[in-house]
Amino acid sequence: MKLSGRIALITGSSSGIGRATAFYMAEEGADVAVNYRSDENGAKEVVKKIEDMGHKGLAVRADVTSTKEVKEMFEKVNEKFSTLDILVNNAGIANILPTVEMTDEAWDRMLAVHLTGTMKCTREALKIMLKKKSGKIINVASICALEGCLAASHYSAAKGGIIGFTRAVAQEVAPHGINVNAVAPGYVETPLLSKAGVTEEMIQGMMPSIPLGRIGKPHEIASLIAYLATEDANYFVGQVISPNGGMTI
Repeated sequence: MKLSGRIALITGSSSGIGRATAFYMAEEGADVAVNYRSDENGAKEVVKKIEDMGHKGLAVRADVTSTKEVKEMFEKVNEKFSTLDILVNNAGIANILPTVEMTDEAWDRMLAVHLTGTMKCTREALKIMLKKKSGKIINVASICALEGCLAASHYSAAKGGIIGFTRAVAQEVAPHGINVNAVAPGYVETPLLSKAGVTEEMIQGMMPSIPLGRIGKPHEIASLIAYLATEDANYFVGQVISPNGGMTI
């Protein structure tokens, strides 16, 4: 098991890609802190399955936009596990909204959750990782950051910001034994996709632009995130990898 003895914190991991990543990392031997904002039952279910695998789990609530709550989350993780080896910045929201209809509140909230939340969690993780001179941070971006997504300029901008942030921080901390990389998935079958207002009709309309002919599954993204957390990925620094079925090549 390539993550045996490692401690991971995955934000937004009560469902979707985060949930699948939590299971993948547990299968590879990690103990996992499962962050959620509102889905307590989902988070506790993930923790139970991790514990059933023979590993430690922790469900910890925090809104990643809140400096106070993020700090408290890391304190709880440290109390439970005494350290942190892996951070996956996955928490996110999504909705379809043409730019002409964009409100300040919608724009600010999107950037706060994705971009500012990623920064706040990374900042706290680095306080731990820099002292031990080791760690892995994987940020979840999106194909929308690479191509832009229709009626989602706020989401595209937030995810694009994550890529820039990833590349900058990676250069800062690589000399200290910390690897920072990003994953930019194409469309993936998760609850977030339907919550964003993407209908089955819209998904079918995407098919001509996806050479593989389908959208992704959460475990197909989770396996990549888990790989980037292993020592096998030690030479990856500031990279953006996009599993997207061929939408961008």
